[in-house]
Amino acid sequence: MSRGVIFSDVDGTFLDEAGAVPFQLQWLVEVASKWRVIFASSRTSADLRALQSRVGWQDWAIAEDGAVIVSPAGDEEVLGLEREVIEARARDSGAWAEVAELLPVTTGIRRASVLLPRLVAEDPDFVEFRARILSAGLRCSPGGRWATLTGGASKGRAASILMTRLQADGAIAVGNDENDESLFRSVAKSFVIRNHDGHHPRLAAVPGATLLQSSGPLGWKEMIGALHPR
Repeated sequence: MSRGVIFSDVDGTFLDEAGAVPFQLQWLVEVASKWRVIFASSRTSADLRALQSRVGWQDWAIAEDGAVIVSPAGDEEVLGLEREVIEARARDSGAWAEVAELLPVTTGIRRASVLLPRLVAEDPDFVEFRARILSAGLRCSPGGRWATLTGGASKGRAASILMTRLQADGAIAVGNDENDESLFRSVAKSFVIRNHDGHHPRLAAVPGATLLQSSGPLGWKEMIGALHPR
């Protein structure tokens, strides 16, 4: 019997607030016997490969908010613009100077995205920055404490490519934040993790989305229970 496919966000969804995996090993083995879990995150490919090793799952992954697809062997495929091109476009649009000092020190290890504090995607002080970014053909998507700047990429686009390759028409998605919306809209069924202040309204508005009552990893476990009721 073939396993189903779950595209799963990581922070705020699969990991707890301390970044730990709060699931027992035997339960993870049981999940893997029924599902291929493909992590889809703004984290780097190295981060996601390390997480796969921690839980004993070796599969595809979607890194850098959909800008990079990682094969089970660790090969990387860039879907969006390279990071240097993103930075150049931002500079040309006049949007770079405003955020240059906000970049984390790990920026250089990213292949096809730029990580920025979440306020850049939401705070009124950065309205002009966001307008310039859009005019440059870039996308600034918030998720967790960060926002990811990409060009021509999204979790949903990456998931659609993998679903075609894996022939996974009935794939499922689970997540908790705005950058999961494109992912939700690309799959057959989606589950919304509850945040401390409730479900993200953009995810809750996706047609057919199931609103989980628990937050973080407890919501993830609730999802598995809903897929396999006893």
